[in-house]
Amino acid sequence: MTETHEDLSDEFWERLIDERALSPELAQDYRTRSQSPQWLPLGSVLIRRGNLRMEQLVGLLAIQKREPFTRLGDLAVREGYCTADEVAAALQFQRSINPGPIDLVLREEGLTDPVSRALVGYAKYLEAEVMRLRESVPQGQVGP
Repeated sequence: MTETHEDLSDEFWERLIDERALSPELAQDYRTRSQSPQWLPLGSVLIRRGNLRMEQLVGLLAIQKREPFTRLGDLAVREGYCTADEVAAALQFQRSINPGPIDLVLREEGLTDPVSRALVGYAKYLEAEVMRLRESVPQGQVGP
């Protein structure tokens, strides 16, 4: 069985409790808040902000199907539909309405020093890579 993004975030909450970084009650509160149904895909955010048209998004999704390891925002910039600043602003908006587990703890616990931000950025990168790799492996296949 393939782990989901939610399974990985459960591991994050359990580690915070085990390390006594958060109480079980606070971890549950953060977990609930990070699973809010308000999530908007990046393409929808870019359309709502007027940075992208629906037909452009459809084209980008077709390209992404051929290039599954390329992020939608990177494709939008590469294809000349959006600027890097527009994608960054859309991602910031996306995180503000429904922060992921790491973003939520970082914001709520006031971890704003550069080392914390760098570690969080790296952890998010690794998480995204793991999820992409798991999605690229056909179901039932364990190894290469």
